[in-house]
Amino acid sequence: EAAAAELMEALLWTAEHDPDYDLKLKACECWTTLCENDEGIADRVLKPYLSRLTLALLNGMVYSEDELTALEEEQEKNSQQDVNPALMPQADGSSRGTIQDEDEGGGVEWTLRKCSASGLDRIATRYKQDVVDALLPHIQAKLRDEDWKVQESAVLAMGALQEGCEEGLIARNYLDDFLKHLITVMLPAPQPFLRSITCWTLSRYAKYVARQQSQLSDNAPGHLLEPMVSGFLNCMRDNSTKVQEAAASAMCGLEEEARVEE
Repeated sequence: EAAAAELMEALLWTAEHDPDYDLKLKACECWTTLCENDEGIADRVLKPYLSRLTLALLNGMVYSEDELTALEEEQEKNSQQDVNPALMPQADGSSRGTIQDEDEGGGVEWTLRKCSASGLDRIATRYKQDVVDALLPHIQAKLRDEDWKVQESAVLAMGALQEGCEEGLIARNYLDDFLKHLITVMLPAPQPFLRSITCWTLSRYAKYVARQQSQLSDNAPGHLLEPMVSGFLNCMRDNSTKVQEAAASAMCGLEEEARVEE
C-alpha cells in the first residue's frame, strides 16, 4: 500500500507540475491502465486520489499551443473543401462521437488532451457519482473562466462524463441548465473550436434530450430539442469546416435518438 501511494504521488506530481509534455502524457496513460484492472487494484490505488486525479485530468484537457497551431493550419487547408462525408453516420448506424474522434480531422494525433479526456471517460464510467462530486465544482468554475480554451476544456470534460455520470447529473438537476448554457452561450461563441466541441458534447446527451421530448404532450414545444436543432442547423452553415462537420455529425446522432424515442 505504501509503495502504491508513493507511485500515485509521483504520477500525480508529474501530471500536475512536470514541464516535460511527454512525461505528462505517459503519466496520464497510467490512469487508464490502472482503471481497467479488475483485481481490486484500481479501488485501492485510484479511489483515494479521485478528487486530485480528476482535476489533473481536467487541467490536461486544455489545448496546447502546438495543437492549436496544427489544427488551425489544417483548417486553413480545408477551408475551401466540403464537409467530410466520413463524419456522417457510421456503418453501424451510430453517429455519436467518441472521445477519440471529438476533433477528428485535426493535424495532431494522440495528445495529452485526448489522453486526459479518455482517462476521465474511463474513470467516470467506473466511479460515477464519486467523480461528479469531485469534479463538478471545478467544471463550473472553468465554464466561467475568461480564457476560451479553459471553457472549451470544461465542455469537453462534460462530454467525457456523459456515459458514466449522466444519471448523477440528472439527479442533481444539473443537465437542463448546462445544456441550455451550451446552446445559448457556447454554440454562438466566436471561437470555432469552442463551437465544434459544443456540438460534440451536445451530441453525447442527445438521448437525454430526445427522451425528454418524448415525454411531452403532443405538439408541446421542445424544451431543449427545438433550440438544439436550430443551433445545429446554424452551425452547419458555419464558416469553419470543423464546426460544419461537428454539427452535421451531431444532427445525425440527435435524429437517430429521436427516432428511437418515438
